[in-house]
Amino acid sequence: MELDQEKIKVLRERGRIISDIRKFLKKRDFVEVSTPTLVKVASGSENAQPIEVNIDADNKYLRTCPEVELKRLVGMGLNKVFEIGKSFRREKEDKTHLTEFTLMELYYVDVSLEYLIDVIVLPLLRIDNKETRRLTYYEAINLFGKDFEKNLTEPTLIYDFPIEYSAYAKKKIVNKNGWIYKVSERAEVYIDGIEVANIYTVVNDFEEQDKRLKSGVYPVPYDEELINILKKDFPHTVGASIGIDRLIMLLLKKKSISDV
Repeated sequence: MELDQEKIKVLRERGRIISDIRKFLKKRDFVEVSTPTLVKVASGSENAQPIEVNIDADNKYLRTCPEVELKRLVGMGLNKVFEIGKSFRREKEDKTHLTEFTLMELYYVDVSLEYLIDVIVLPLLRIDNKETRRLTYYEAINLFGKDFEKNLTEPTLIYDFPIEYSAYAKKKIVNKNGWIYKVSERAEVYIDGIEVANIYTVVNDFEEQDKRLKSGVYPVPYDEELINILKKDFPHTVGASIGIDRLIMLLLKKKSISDV
């Protein structure tokens, strides 16, 4: 059988990159876990369409992300936890989207969002802090318009997203030039106009989270299990997710995640 040397090279590089991510996190005492792929409620991802699975008349879903199960482990006492695994979303496939994809998600207790970004996320993305452009969501809108993503060709951190775009992120008060307004403690990282990471401070007040999920403002299902997790004195926690396929595509300079 003829071997495709380029594909073999890509597979080797993919394995090396994922191995490096694991080594980086484990060196910093993060615990790697594996959580269920089949779930009763496909919560945790805004605007994500879940894939339903019917097994012996028991309706379940393929997870859209491992968020709720990882938060369960945080509530049990794991202060640094991560998972690298498959997630699934019913969406049109293109160069940056697949129905089945690899996601890395982590949670870190008792550190700031800024610490998580600068010390963990940007190094994982192989981005130099000093070379990362930082813009608020509203600054990006003013500079590039609503479809600002395609203009973010250099590594860029977008932060202070509107609360209505952030169902699971804490809110904060901003006082800028005499203007006082509320935003979410959430950020996204873009490379070559592609979102590769989402970082946020977890809503750990179960009443606040319950209110948001019932409000009808956010395109997410109500998840009673998440509320029960947060009721048990859930600690101050920050979290991040990285699209592994997208990151590898960018690092290997490929045109589509299907190539990696």
